[in-house]
Amino acid sequence: MKTAVRGKISVALILLAFIIGSGSQTGFSLGKEAFINLGLPIWTNGRTGFNYVSLLSLTILIIGIFLAKTEVPRRRVGILILFLIIFSPMCISALEPYYYKMHTGLEAIQYDSKRTHFDISSSEDRMNIKISGVVVLTNYGKNPIEFGMKIPSDNDYFDRDWFTQDIALVRQGTSEAGEIFTLLSGEKRTIDTLSTIPLKNVHSVQGSMSGPDLILFTGDEAGFSLGGGNSNGIYAVIPWNWQEAPPYDTPVRWHTGDPETDPWEWRMRVLDERNDIAYGKLFFKKSGYITKEWYPYFLAVRRGGRTFAEEYAAGTLSHLAKRIYDLICEYETLPLHAIKQIGGFGKAEASGFDRAITELQMKMYITMCGRQQKLSRKGEEYGWSSTVFCTTETYFGQKIFELAAGISGQEAAGKIAEQIERLNPGADPKKVAKFIKG
Repeated sequence: MKTAVRGKISVALILLAFIIGSGSQTGFSLGKEAFINLGLPIWTNGRTGFNYVSLLSLTILIIGIFLAKTEVPRRRVGILILFLIIFSPMCISALEPYYYKMHTGLEAIQYDSKRTHFDISSSEDRMNIKISGVVVLTNYGKNPIEFGMKIPSDNDYFDRDWFTQDIALVRQGTSEAGEIFTLLSGEKRTIDTLSTIPLKNVHSVQGSMSGPDLILFTGDEAGFSLGGGNSNGIYAVIPWNWQEAPPYDTPVRWHTGDPETDPWEWRMRVLDERNDIAYGKLFFKKSGYITKEWYPYFLAVRRGGRTFAEEYAAGTLSHLAKRIYDLICEYETLPLHAIKQIGGFGKAEASGFDRAITELQMKMYITMCGRQQKLSRKGEEYGWSSTVFCTTETYFGQKIFELAAGISGQEAAGKIAEQIERLNPGADPKKVAKFIKG
């Protein structure tokens, strides 16, 4: 009985080793996906070094062969291993689409690393590095997906002296840094890309790389974005406005009313459905988004630990802003029409009122938190919806401000600038400074 059990265990271990270690023609591996889902590192040194998945697979295989040595005829073990070498990649390839169909969002996108490759060269003026190539992706999800792509600088595919920053991928024929790509449901696409980053540390470069690690990210992972269809030289999830045609094939269209594909509707979806993203006039006195993760950094720069009373006493906030802020603090949340009505703001103050509302948002004292229609005397809703405002403390809670208190303004500005450099390499430093400081 013991012999039979040990024989079965040895065969099971050999099978498990191939299940973990085998890869498909696209580079997909069940072992790698298991490590990712468990939050385990795949490499011994970030994205370089020894591969833990391969080491685990090899260890299990050696144990399986060792146990089989005395319990299973050597010829059978050899035939089994030969069979698995030939057929396990085919089996993994057959299972791969079903694996991705079980997921949603970015996790439903298959990255074909075996067919993805890039050529690397210096620009003619030797000021930049050009990275041109193709990326092959398939969306197995049920919905279209909007995303950005970048190659992390800590890849094992090239000299570290060449690349001192992540490479944001841009479609050939466009110049929009931090470009957003679209994959329709069931679509497989080969995307031609051409990106540039500053040439540093070396005089010139020449080379190529195949199947590097690729990071796909959404607007959430970017951390912040302008919201009006114009990147203003920094970054926008949707970099074209309602008067322009999309620069690539996408179902996204402005002002269609479709909550799935209309960026204008996304504003309120964020406020209605999410509690980890702020939306308001945040950058260049224009609309934008900031995630909860990045909000403390902007707070540290814009408010620097100062209270409203301190800023008002210092003369950096207007009297109209104080009247509006006091009302919102008193009522906790107020729609725009109610602020005007309760505060007695007349037509003569209209332009000053609008500037004060923007001023309070840019200084991050208030933020949008929903929308609300006017109520008739009978309590019935009527008319267009009006933006609802609340204090940032009400929207995100005190924890955000405790985090901001532990970050210096200089440290926060540096952190944001680094992220902008990742999203839009080569952004104008003056615009970056204005974007950060508000």
